[in-house]
Amino acid sequence: MRAIRSRTRDRSGTGPRPGRVDAGWTLIELMLGVTISTIVILLAGGLYLSSVRSVQADSRKVTAQQETSLLSSAISRRVRAGHDVRVYLVPNRGAAVDSGDGLAVVDTAGVDQTYLEWSRTDSALVDGGGQRVSAARIDSLAFIRDPSLPRTVRFRGEVNDRAGYQISFESAVTARN
Repeated sequence: MRAIRSRTRDRSGTGPRPGRVDAGWTLIELMLGVTISTIVILLAGGLYLSSVRSVQADSRKVTAQQETSLLSSAISRRVRAGHDVRVYLVPNRGAAVDSGDGLAVVDTAGVDQTYLEWSRTDSALVDGGGQRVSAARIDSLAFIRDPSLPRTVRFRGEVNDRAGYQISFESAVTARN
């Protein structure tokens, strides 16, 4: 920069004024440096914020997938402990249907052992006493009884990851006792 300044000042032929120090930055050089630095900082900040949001979204998806897995395990564990299953529409536990939002696990004597019901108001799977079975926020859940597969129930639904992403799941389990 010094060579450029010296050439522009020497055009008049007189050279720099006596007693004047020709060091430092001009106002234009300072403004250009500040502008370029600001652009670089804004780009770096935008990239950082974008990566933070991406990590948070991925974390919510992983959490929802883990909740879905835990939910499937909880249902499977309860059904395997029973002898048979009955699907019903909540709140009518006595009327068996092929597809519904309630499941009764029945013991060998034909007595209902456990109830699992999808609560639309709480967006949760609850047991017969109204206690949550899973922490997952369930947007839909259906139990399906296939007449060709005795003592087997299929279940499918969707879990929301609290950021608007839906994670679907589907599984089947057979009562073993």
